[in-house]
Amino acid sequence: MEELKHDSIAGTSDENPKEDGSSEGVDQHSWVGQPPCVIKEEVINNEYDFPEKVPTSWKEANKEERTFVVTFGESGKKYLVEGRLTDSLLSALKSNKHVCHWMEKNKTKEFHLIEKREPLKVCVNMGMPLKYVSEGSQFEMKSYKLTKNNNTNELWYRQYDNRKEECIVFYVCGTGSRMESHGAQSRRLMKNQSLLKEYCTFCIFAPKGESIKDALCNDGRFLPLLKENNWTLVKDGTVRDNNFLVNNNLSDQVYEIEVESKKGAKYSADQKKKWNDLDLGGQQLSTPEKPQPQLDFEEGQLSASKKQQPESDFEEGQLSTSKKQQLQDFEWQILQLYPKLKEERQNIDKFLRGYKKDPLEVYKINFGKEVNDSFPFEVMKTLAQSGDSVGYIEWRDVNLGCVQGSATCFVLHDRYILTCHHVIKMIVGEGIEVKDWGDRIKQSARVTFSYVKQHPTENWFSLENWFEIADVDLDFAVLKLEENESKIHPPPGLLQLHFPSPPNGPIFIIGHPNGGIKSTNICLVVSIFDRSNEFNDHLHKRQNTECSNFVCGYSQKKRCIHMFNPKDFEEDVSNPNVVTYNTCFFEGSSGSPVFNKNGELVALHAAGFAYKMGNKDCSIIECGYSIHSIILKIKSKFKSWYDAIIGPDAREDSSHVDALLHETEEEMDCS
Repeated sequence: MEELKHDSIAGTSDENPKEDGSSEGVDQHSWVGQPPCVIKEEVINNEYDFPEKVPTSWKEANKEERTFVVTFGESGKKYLVEGRLTDSLLSALKSNKHVCHWMEKNKTKEFHLIEKREPLKVCVNMGMPLKYVSEGSQFEMKSYKLTKNNNTNELWYRQYDNRKEECIVFYVCGTGSRMESHGAQSRRLMKNQSLLKEYCTFCIFAPKGESIKDALCNDGRFLPLLKENNWTLVKDGTVRDNNFLVNNNLSDQVYEIEVESKKGAKYSADQKKKWNDLDLGGQQLSTPEKPQPQLDFEEGQLSASKKQQPESDFEEGQLSTSKKQQLQDFEWQILQLYPKLKEERQNIDKFLRGYKKDPLEVYKINFGKEVNDSFPFEVMKTLAQSGDSVGYIEWRDVNLGCVQGSATCFVLHDRYILTCHHVIKMIVGEGIEVKDWGDRIKQSARVTFSYVKQHPTENWFSLENWFEIADVDLDFAVLKLEENESKIHPPPGLLQLHFPSPPNGPIFIIGHPNGGIKSTNICLVVSIFDRSNEFNDHLHKRQNTECSNFVCGYSQKKRCIHMFNPKDFEEDVSNPNVVTYNTCFFEGSSGSPVFNKNGELVALHAAGFAYKMGNKDCSIIECGYSIHSIILKIKSKFKSWYDAIIGPDAREDSSHVDALLHETEEEMDCS
């Protein structure tokens, strides 16, 4: 780690100190009263330059003043604070009415000064005398909530009243390495974990001749483990024991802390008392009857240190004695931490003894199937009727006459059908102006509702030269069917069945995936609260495999899983107009209607994050656009058509919306 080149916080020495008892210590809670220093305060909005004067004696330092700047990060205003060189940072801050008012508002929190110095951010101890702060230094003052184990009366800075003694300033990192036989692990050292999120280096000041251990233990910001454990300072591979004295060699250096883990250490009386007083889950632990391994609660984790056992081996399919002993010790520790587990284990044993049969059979009978994926038969009948209104749309090359592609649509109202906007773009092709899209659709596309068993040769509907209702953002387009030669009317529209999209639960998609026969797929909604985890979990699981032609396929047209990153999903994660789910409906199913568990129309199936895995088509997640959002968009963007054609059927009962809001609120409460 590099040395600090910047001299914003620098140590100075006092020559020929003289006794003078004029300065008094600063009480942490003395918010009012006569300030111990002269105050100049103003808001600074421009650049400034402060001449720096280094005193040559403590008597002069007691008269000399130093100025620094504080911001709170809210308004960007800079407050000028001034105090004597022998004053601490905290006492100078308390003398400024703006800072004092801010402290009063945050009196239930602890606060720290952070100085930004490239390439580091330095957290300064607020008990440090001003003579070790460079003239014109700029700090940001931040407040942090206290942890449950801390209180507002506990000092988070060093109280240092010997202003005549020369101090050394050096720096340490807020996390330390933990030296283990199996490698170093990160270890939290600071009392306030929020400080670690600032990625700060911590400024330490200590009088010459004090031990390094005392310097950090007296700092006020570090956990007690620095008193209890053995540790060293490390810089560029050079180790400095904590019993070394603070001297000029430490000045302005940046160190890491390595904490030694004590293998097989005895359990001290103080630690034993802490263990007995510890309340976990409302259960106070009794004193163990057998010697207890040392437990490390400072890291927030149970870390049992045991004597290192020889590596386990297997003989005749059995674990070695040492391995068994380790497992028994671990089980004993868990039961000590969670006494209720012992009671539950006894209940399970008692339950199993009541059955003279195989335990697995008992579990099968008593637990059975937990997920109820059944649905009323009436819904099946409704879906079957609604499925009649789902159509297969295909388009041909106007010059060659061959089929170029297919998708799904459904009757919205009368002779108007709904499909996806991106489907229309595929029908029209490149280079055609929007004003000519209607004519191109009429020439190229046709629709049938009877593709159930095999590709039909009759009962096809042509499309009118009409393209007026569409939206790119919600990916929908409305087309109009022509009357066919046999004067057959299209199936009934589904608009009257429309309903706001559900926050969770099962949904049903009816469509023509891969250009095949009309099919139905049942899947579950991925709620808006779970989308981010769904994306990330899928990526983490699949991207662990190596990217190769064998794994990701040979197709150049499709993306492989390794080409995705979490930013690809940011737009859809919080989009309220989108319903997300996992389905097997991929190509050809765009434009399919999506129904809820009651058979009501809730979404237009539109897209998915598709990729190739070997020879298999896969998708991270699929989505559809809410019919409720589509209807509202039509009403606002194409109001005259809405009022004239679909208005009466589109006006839903307001109780539908109330029911949806109630379900969404319940989902938020459960998440």
